[in-house]
Amino acid sequence: MLGAIAPIACVRAPSERPVSVSSFRSTVFVAWSRAVLDGACRACFLPGVKFREPSQSTGRLVVFGRGAAHLVSLTSPTKMPPTSLRTSLLLLTFVSLALGLLSCTGCTADQGGGTNRPVVRASDPAKQAAQRANTFGFRLLQELTKGQEQTNVALSGLSAAMVMALFHEACAGDSRRVLAEALGYGGAADGALTGGFGDLLAVLNGRTEATVRMANAVYVRGDIDVLPTFLEVAQQRFSAVARARDFADPKTLAELNAWVAEQTDGKIPTILDRMDPANFAVLLNALFFQGKWQQAFDPAHTQPRDFTPEVGEPFEVAMMSDDVQAVVYHDATLGAVRLPYSGGDYSMVAMLPLAGRRLVDLRTELTEPRWAALWLALSHEASECKVGLPRFRVAATHALDEALTAMGLGPALEAGKADYSRLAAGMDASVPVAAKVTQKVTVEVDEVGSKAAAVTAVEMKDASAPEPPTFAPWFDRPFLFAIVEQQTGAILFLGQITDPRR
Repeated sequence: MLGAIAPIACVRAPSERPVSVSSFRSTVFVAWSRAVLDGACRACFLPGVKFREPSQSTGRLVVFGRGAAHLVSLTSPTKMPPTSLRTSLLLLTFVSLALGLLSCTGCTADQGGGTNRPVVRASDPAKQAAQRANTFGFRLLQELTKGQEQTNVALSGLSAAMVMALFHEACAGDSRRVLAEALGYGGAADGALTGGFGDLLAVLNGRTEATVRMANAVYVRGDIDVLPTFLEVAQQRFSAVARARDFADPKTLAELNAWVAEQTDGKIPTILDRMDPANFAVLLNALFFQGKWQQAFDPAHTQPRDFTPEVGEPFEVAMMSDDVQAVVYHDATLGAVRLPYSGGDYSMVAMLPLAGRRLVDLRTELTEPRWAALWLALSHEASECKVGLPRFRVAATHALDEALTAMGLGPALEAGKADYSRLAAGMDASVPVAAKVTQKVTVEVDEVGSKAAAVTAVEMKDASAPEPPTFAPWFDRPFLFAIVEQQTGAILFLGQITDPRR
């Protein structure tokens, strides 16, 4: 638990083909004429896909925003080759909680943002989804940083959780059960998971001074009989772009990657290097964040300063330092600072271990209850405070299969166990279907603000406490960070910085 010390105010896709609707039975459109239905399907659903009803017998930095958080673990604040230093872990947690509903007046192939997006207040289901996505991200961070004490790490637990929620809708049996459990919805009423993440998506895509957008996409091989029930949920709850394509055509991979680049403002130009011939579906989530500090650091004050790793000799990094708007907190084991972005909808939180503890200790105790208590302690009006923070950039690519399996998701990923019969009939555990999950992340922090992006792809294929220490928010040794949405506390990005030079 957190100590009793009070927080201190400074100490469309081209050439879409119409969908066959001969067997479509959505109750949403039951009163519509076939002509209107056909027009709607041309705009909304997978072109060229045959619909079929289901068979009756089958030092952390944390950036806070209104809904979600991301963690980034950096062992080096600068972009340099790996060193032999056992540096402490830096977690970058960006929790983006945007207030806005993804507007959709009718069904369109591609979803877009815009300056006229409405403000959306976070519902209880959205806040619960954010909390559960944070927990998912904390667990994922633990898995990805095993044996990575010398490495900067960045991830987006929110992006991974969102695409897992979409993946959950394609799964049945044990595959569906373990996904619900991993996302914190084990035993929950049917529809609670989808409703919660759908509401959270609306919050994240709401109006905010920061540039924040999250988008989903479903690419399906053209010969797959996709169930209309899956498409309805994917598009209505997850606002997903849905496209049927020839996966053997190189243009499909180019189009998919172009969607990724567009959604991330070019920060992540590609997510797949090749289209596996065994793939029959690819689920995608893209998340982009760009925010300016409420009070920028003066670049003239950025100077070479020592950064002290947990093991090894100090080295110089570009240390930003200035009197900026911030909220500072410390207890017996950690010190943290919250730096708000312009508009107040998002913040970055940077955390340092105290009392001789290491970054691994801080990372291990980072759970949703601990995070919630820390977030509450930091949720006060900012005031001017002297802060020192290294300028850094971190980029990472993660093959998430092993980490997700360790988190109990094997039955949803492994051949002989996976059951995707809610995506298409016949794709149950009796056939060798499997999934591969990949995430790419990039986070940049400088005097002006932060820019971060993440894309997660699911390729579905045929297999008693000492005296509390004092704390000054001067981040000259390994630390954690996160980007967080203010209203729900959802973490967009998590990470650690052990060497700002990398």
